[in-house]
Amino acid sequence: MRSFTLTMQYFIGEGKKRNPLLFYLAILNFALAIFLLSLIPLGSTVASETIPWIKPIKFAFSFGLYLLTIGWILVYLKISTKMFLAISRLTALLIFMEMLVIVLQSIQGKIYHFSIEQPLTLAICYGMCLYLFSHLLIVANTLIASYILYLFFQPTTLCSPAYLWGIRLGLVIFLLSCLEGGFIAFQDMYWRQGQVLSGWGLPFADYTSRGYLTSSHFFGLHALQALPVIGYTLRNRLHSQQLLFSIGIIYFTIFVYLFGKAIN
Repeated sequence: MRSFTLTMQYFIGEGKKRNPLLFYLAILNFALAIFLLSLIPLGSTVASETIPWIKPIKFAFSFGLYLLTIGWILVYLKISTKMFLAISRLTALLIFMEMLVIVLQSIQGKIYHFSIEQPLTLAICYGMCLYLFSHLLIVANTLIASYILYLFFQPTTLCSPAYLWGIRLGLVIFLLSCLEGGFIAFQDMYWRQGQVLSGWGLPFADYTSRGYLTSSHFFGLHALQALPVIGYTLRNRLHSQQLLFSIGIIYFTIFVYLFGKAIN
């Protein structure tokens, strides 16, 4: 227990030191998720037979992890302080605005922040441009992540090949999952709108035995955390890079399997 406490203290302290802006915005997202969790028993607004706070809760946790991860890995890049601050500030702004859009839509009882089938939502999406704005935010953040991936194929301060490739592969699968997110947004025929998928499933994870696109999307997004952590853990082992590649292939295979199961 003491070892775990010391480890957490180290990561918290190091996270604040590496990128205070992204660290504190991540904490804000986690706090928002906890607050919204407390509203679930009190909420009476339901859309598509699902509690509307579930989506922003999941996004708040995911955004928090994303911010912590980007804040942690940016220090490994050989870039100027000006570029470091620009990437950090743009990432923070885009994530903050996207989370705001998601919460505003959920307040109306909407499950999907890009859904436009009800009159009130039409007024907001087209009258206030939230629909277009949310997608522009996603595209902009994806472009920034793509640039970060490019920078990680340039010289870095990392000495461990396994750790470096964990970050690279994590970013690659993350970006593929972002593309899948675009597929989800623009292919309504594959998106659940009030349907109940049969078969066993995992609550809160959006997975059923019949498959569901967002479970694949979620799994792919968090390759950005999983693979760097695995690479870091393997860094001092014999054949660490080969082990990391093997695990990366397995992770990617599961990602593709979940996607294929959902669309078939």
